[in-house]
Amino acid sequence: MEKHDPYAAFRVKAYRLYIVGWFAALIGNQIQSTAIGWEMYQRTGEALALGFVGLAIALPTMVLALPGGYLADAFNRKTVAMLSLMGTTLTSVALAVLSWKQGDIGWMYAILVLDASVTVLGSPARRSLLPQLVPRDVFPNAVTWSTSMMQSAWMVGPAIGGIIVAFNVPIAYVVSAACT
Repeated sequence: MEKHDPYAAFRVKAYRLYIVGWFAALIGNQIQSTAIGWEMYQRTGEALALGFVGLAIALPTMVLALPGGYLADAFNRKTVAMLSLMGTTLTSVALAVLSWKQGDIGWMYAILVLDASVTVLGSPARRSLLPQLVPRDVFPNAVTWSTSMMQSAWMVGPAIGGIIVAFNVPIAYVVSAACT
């Protein structure tokens, strides 16, 4: 009987690189989410502004999920995933600039829609990379670790975001860009 190796996925270099990059991107996303919620409420004083943030993120998800799947099937998945990350990096930089200059809130919503759009379009390609990175017998272990890392990022990211926002909101967007 074979002994179970709980770290089998981490013995694959491609997986290690993938999970570190994905973990960083998830933390960056959570930092940005914390910053945008805080900033929108601070600048407008309206709870409804937070609802519009949610809408700006949810609409692209509903509309672009199927086209994202098509992109993952029709084009090189690594390229699609990388272009998506580049897009989220650029939108984070744009949010930093708008925040720094106290730009129009409408533009911030537009950038959020764009950010959510590039994320949704690249998500199926990113998710489909995992089975190509690890051997079949290691795949369940890789999925377990990926899920754990995602949940960890969802907890750690907002905490880091809150600390950064306490000092300077635009910096939170810059850190998010650096994470992607």
